[in-house]
Amino acid sequence: MRLILIMVLAFLGMLAISDPAEARTCKGTASGWGVNTDEINGDGVEGGGSVSTGTGRDCFGNLTTSGAGELAEWDQHSYCDFDDTGYPSGVLLNYLSLSQVIRYRNGDLVLTELSESFPSTLCFNYVDGVSYTVEVYSVVIGGTGRFEGATGTSVTRGAGQNLQNMGAWTSEFESDLTLQSGHPHKNKEDKEDEDD
Repeated sequence: MRLILIMVLAFLGMLAISDPAEARTCKGTASGWGVNTDEINGDGVEGGGSVSTGTGRDCFGNLTTSGAGELAEWDQHSYCDFDDTGYPSGVLLNYLSLSQVIRYRNGDLVLTELSESFPSTLCFNYVDGVSYTVEVYSVVIGGTGRFEGATGTSVTRGAGQNLQNMGAWTSEFESDLTLQSGHPHKNKEDKEDEDD
């Protein structure tokens, strides 16, 4: 009898351990505004930084986003084709750092940081002096609630306009997330978000 009990407990333990994580691909959009700053990441190298906030929606529901990032100074050699004419009309700047907190309606958070696997860039249009596009690669480093222990990657592509010391932006993003088991991705707040 004791052996059977031990075997049953071991089997139940294996079920709990082998409960698979859930992989999700999620697309969304967001827009907002930001304020330009100088030093952000504390490395002593001043670059163009910004602190921003926005609102949006993805497969998990309505969200707000807050982020802070810093760009390296222009290297005097890197250009980009801002308007797809085939001719350089922008200067290419690389991100040094970028951190973001995404908050969903029910209070769950997703935390991201700049990925070191791919270069994240901003193309600043020197022709009009105000427009820019971004391509940012991030890694998901965890979160709270249903995103506790989450991992993954995210790619954001967007555009914006500078207005002296602030700017407005819009973006589209796609994230590949691995959610830990036991954290359902649907709840009452999500249902309310879908009904909005």
